[in-house]
Amino acid sequence: MDTIASTSAWTRCSPVPTSPTPGRVQALPDTPHYEVDAHNVVPVWIASDKKEVVNPNPSPSPNPSPSPSPDPDPKPKPNPKVGARTIRKKITERLPQYLTDFPPLPAATSPHPSTSLRAECTKPVDWAAVDASLTVDRSVAEVDWCVHSARVAGAAARRSG
Repeated sequence: MDTIASTSAWTRCSPVPTSPTPGRVQALPDTPHYEVDAHNVVPVWIASDKKEVVNPNPSPSPNPSPSPSPDPDPKPKPNPKVGARTIRKKITERLPQYLTDFPPLPAATSPHPSTSLRAECTKPVDWAAVDASLTVDRSVAEVDWCVHSARVAGAAARRSG
């Protein structure tokens, strides 16, 4: 993981997606890190053995070489929309093979095997004591200008675009 973190910092690449590795914590300090379930992604080399789209505007190299002589038979520039359409179809055809359901969670043991945990869970919660234990600036007023709901959030997201 040190290599990933240092490469990410060196290239200023962020965030870093990785596939989950059971039994191993993947910590990337100071690097946004997202685990992606790679089993539910169709590998591009499986979807197509062709190069669907060539970047029509490659970034210039840091050390450009002298311009070569013009190609007497220039090839037409690829259309990214055509490439997206053809690769999308190929990926969609393979989705049933790669999209898998999450495995069911094992049933929880009942009662919980820890007697001390069971004992703690049966005690009533003193919510006043919990509230008093919080470090809160009570001079900050409650937000009243913001309406909360999934419907309002969706409408705001559609407006922003």
